[in-house]
Amino acid sequence: MPEYNTFFAGLETGGLRSKEQIILLICYLLMRMKQTPSRELVLRLMAEQGLANYFNVAEALEELREKGNLVTEEQERETRLWLTEKGRAAAQALEQELPLSIREKALEEAERLQLFMQREKEHRISITRQGEGYMVSLSVCSGGDTLLQLQLYAADREQAELIEYKFIQNPSGMYQDILQTFLQ
Repeated sequence: MPEYNTFFAGLETGGLRSKEQIILLICYLLMRMKQTPSRELVLRLMAEQGLANYFNVAEALEELREKGNLVTEEQERETRLWLTEKGRAAAQALEQELPLSIREKALEEAERLQLFMQREKEHRISITRQGEGYMVSLSVCSGGDTLLQLQLYAADREQAELIEYKFIQNPSGMYQDILQTFLQ
């Protein structure tokens, strides 16, 4: 029977197993992302995409901070991550050590996840049990104002979560479509 290693649990084929590779990918992301990422984003990205194990990423982030390659700052109830000059120099010198496919996938998915997480914070969504199914409550918000509130009944939890996911992908587009329907 094969030995089960929890530190590699959840890794996709080609996922990063060494701490050095994980550290390099973190530095690469911090250097290349358009907006400063949060610690949560880096942890969630690596785990959801099967790039590295959550615990290995958490350990790598702490090591980067301890060695002066990374600084953190609390902003809007999130821990934001910045590379120091030392970290940036290391990332620039060693970024080619990671396969291009991993770098491209990670950066693309990081930008997508960052937008998704930003929308999750800006708009309100709740799923509550109602009878045999679920009520999904969606609110499109802008600058503290609620522009639209909508409730949809879903037959099961899976359908409710799909509605939530689709809403978060493009809440402004949904709002514009509904508005357009009423104004025609």
